[in-house]
Amino acid sequence: MILGLGNDLVAIPRLARLWQRFPQRLQQTLFTEKEYAYAMGHRTPAAELAKRFAAKEACAKALGVGLKVIGARTTEGIKWQEVEVCSDPAGQPHLRLLGQAWNRLISLMPEKTTPMIHVSLSDQYPYALATVILSARP
Repeated sequence: MILGLGNDLVAIPRLARLWQRFPQRLQQTLFTEKEYAYAMGHRTPAAELAKRFAAKEACAKALGVGLKVIGARTTEGIKWQEVEVCSDPAGQPHLRLLGQAWNRLISLMPEKTTPMIHVSLSDQYPYALATVILSARP
């Protein structure tokens, strides 16, 4: 049973400009240490960061919530670092939800079901794309 669907498209040059202007701020507020290290280990770190950014946005859309705006003093939405994009040794991505993101997913689940999170990432300069499907299986 599908519980949520989200997708997001990010312009890689736009994220690259933000990364150049505010490298520490992006690293500390948008990405986890693992995500940042993964991106820095690639030939095109800006594209890797853009895909992860898009995945976080797509996940928030699938959850039906927003992401907290950097610097905002609001309790609405989930934190950027509560959605972590991980990759297995073969490079296949998956999402790890923490905190309010995990709580929101659990609140969507019918009784006696197991949550499943499907994620697809792609990039073709100048864009990065992510799609997230949340589902429940018996």
